Amino acid sequence: MADSEPAPQPTIAQRRRLTPAEVLRVAQRLHAEQQFADAEKAYRYVVQHAPTDAGGLSGLGVISLQLGRAQEAEDLLRRALAIDPDAVEIRNNLGMALAALNRLDEAIAEFERALEIEPAHGGALSGLGRALGARERFEEAAARLAQAIEIGPPRAELHNDLGAYFSALGRHEEAADAFRQATALAPDFAIAHNNLGNALVALGKHQQAVASYRAAFAISPTFAEAYVNMGSALADLRHPGDALPYFERALALNPHLADAHNHRGQAFVALGHLADARESFVRAIALRPDRAEFYSGLAGCTRLARDDRHFLAMEALAEKFLTLDEAQQTHLHFALAKAYEDQGRFAQAFAHFSAGNALRRRRTPYDEVATLARMRRFAPAFGPETMRRAPPRGAAPDVPIFIVGMPRSGSTLVEQMLASHPQVFGGGELTYLGEEAARLGEDDGADLSDIVRALSDEAFAAIGARYRARLRALSPNAPRITDKLPSNCQHLGLIRMALPNACIIHTRRDPVDTCLSCYAQTFSAGLGFSDDLGDLGRYYRSYADLMAHWRRVLPEGAMLEVQYEDVVADFEPQARRILDYCGLEWDARCLAFNKTRREVITASAAQVREPIYQRSSGRSLGYGRLLVPLIDALGDDFVSAQARQAAQRDPSTS
Repeated sequence: MADSEPAPQPTIAQRRRLTPAEVLRVAQRLHAEQQFADAEKAYRYVVQHAPTDAGGLSGLGVISLQLGRAQEAEDLLRRALAIDPDAVEIRNNLGMALAALNRLDEAIAEFERALEIEPAHGGALSGLGRALGARERFEEAAARLAQAIEIGPPRAELHNDLGAYFSALGRHEEAADAFRQATALAPDFAIAHNNLGNALVALGKHQQAVASYRAAFAISPTFAEAYVNMGSALADLRHPGDALPYFERALALNPHLADAHNHRGQAFVALGHLADARESFVRAIALRPDRAEFYSGLAGCTRLARDDRHFLAMEALAEKFLTLDEAQQTHLHFALAKAYEDQGRFAQAFAHFSAGNALRRRRTPYDEVATLARMRRFAPAFGPETMRRAPPRGAAPDVPIFIVGMPRSGSTLVEQMLASHPQVFGGGELTYLGEEAARLGEDDGADLSDIVRALSDEAFAAIGARYRARLRALSPNAPRITDKLPSNCQHLGLIRMALPNACIIHTRRDPVDTCLSCYAQTFSAGLGFSDDLGDLGRYYRSYADLMAHWRRVLPEGAMLEVQYEDVVADFEPQARRILDYCGLEWDARCLAFNKTRREVITASAAQVREPIYQRSSGRSLGYGRLLVPLIDALGDDFVSAQARQAAQRDPSTS
């Protein structure tokens, strides 16, 4: 026989001439070589001929576990432990068998007993960490896995699991680091690349996340979930059109991915394809009727009648609230509230709006003192003396058209009308100006007046140039570009100093209707102040005080104020007025704004696809006395006689 040929393995009959101890060694070698069938036969021989040998029982138990027979594994390992109760490996393997049987508390107990015997046992530490993670005891799970990783040897799957626990704890930087370690150890670990993308999205690093998702499905082209996550990241980057092919690819791989249908629906809403959006949400619901967020998407782009099967399904799901997590409960409350309001059942709608906001507030506490104090810093920082330093306003308007005001005040409608003009690109809600303000140290606790006084005219001009360059990158050839972030109303002084020729449109709406609409909206980024009617009223007053300051210090013609109720009551004259202020010639396409195909990533994405309507005017009147806390917080200066009178009536329950 040539030296290179392997020695023939002894048959079972030949092994029976060996002692049980010798057969056990053969079984262990076969097991290590992953020759499971022959190893199992050898272990069974040992168990039969040496029933008090813990090694045979233990080895057979591990083989059974590896072959998916967890209950058999438990029985064998318990027999082995009865013989050798201090055997750490046997206890560790029993813990793994119990975990496979989803008897997690028993598994945790066995891993802990193993660690009492050998505190630095890497297998028991990792097993305990995973069992604790499955029980959602994430802090303890992360601590145990970190110990296992420190002991070694390096294992990519442990870093991946650790990252998952950090993600569950909201410790996304640490999660990203753990996933990076996993991909460094195993570059072809597609799941870890996908998980890294998710952590980066949570950190707001969407472009980096896109690269991670690309790596995941490059490694595993059939990884449907990675395509869904890729599409979601692109949608977050305000590219829903680019996102759609990834949702389609995911669904081609797995038509039963409810999340893919849901995200596809959201992209269609942003693109104005509402019929396709409704179809996608309906498909998502059919696959997962227990997912409240899918009903929220459907309710947001259609009016559900009392006998609509999806409305009835939402009511049925509401009877099982305690089976849903808080995020799903919140979605369901807002979806039901929207449907009830559409049906004119205001008391029921308000009950769900209130419950949804209470849940949202519990997850994201709001610091009213800090928020209002921050808003009060702008008036003294940009007082008359400072504003006199601003460059003179030139005759030709600059590229930016800022649309500011309270959320839900009609800004999306105004932007959609402007974006229907061939010379205007709708930029949506951009954070560029706030980022420039942050670079000045606006939020570091220093006196804002001192910061502004220290800035030279050249420094303000540099801010304007940087902002303009970022804006221009959105649409290199458009003469004008809108920025409709409502909170830019805080930065009108900075706009005047850095971009003196920019147009500023301030959208206004009845204060009670505005605040109620905020209260009734699930914003993609929580606003904090919108979760409580009293907070809303006080925030509105602070905002109104700031806008009154800007009216005093801005030069005449620097800002155009647009009343939402006037726009919906008599659209064309208001549209002409806005275009004239922006230095744009009249274009009839602005009247058909609902037909303009562009991406709209705001809470009003569905509404601006409809022709002009007036049903949102006076929205608050049906709620009657339920809005008294808001009306009291707003005060007489901001509450119409009609709203005050309506607040004396009971809400509609029809």
